[in-house]
Parts: sequence; structure tokens; C-alpha cells
Amino acid sequence: MSLSLGQNNSYINQIENGRMVPSLQGLFYICDYLKITPHQFFEDDNPAPKMLEELIEELKKLDAKTLELITDLVKQLNKGKE
Repeated sequence: MSLSLGQNNSYINQIENGRMVPSLQGLFYICDYLKITPHQFFEDDNPAPKMLEELIEELKKLDAKTLELITDLVKQLNKGKE
């Protein structure tokens, strides 16, 4: 990954181990490499940001009634997790 970002071999390792902090531009390059947004990068409570983004894009294509049905289904699925 480091080399793909145009950096030396240890670039990502140094970031992971807290020995360096990437520049803002470096963060954008890392996010581009991972195919995620900076918001998704920092979103701790979302284990699958790319999948959620894809789901939202598909949901946008549905009519209001179908969205209501899917919302009810998701609420039912989440009831047992609370």
C-alpha cells in the first residue's frame, strides 16, 4: 500500500505504529486507495462503510412504500439487538 501511494516501504507501518501522522493530502490518498470517504475512515461504529454506502445508493432508487416496508423490516431485525 505504501508504494502504491508513492511513499517509502514503511510509510503505512509508521502511521500504524504512531511514529508519524499523515498529512491531510496523505489521508485523502489513503482513503482513495481504500475506496472510502474520509468520513467513513473515521466512522468507528460502522463495520462495513462501503457496503452501507452501496445499500444507501440502492435504497435511493426505491419508492416511498417500498422504503417504508424495508424500514419496518430493519427495525424488526434490530429489535433483538437492543
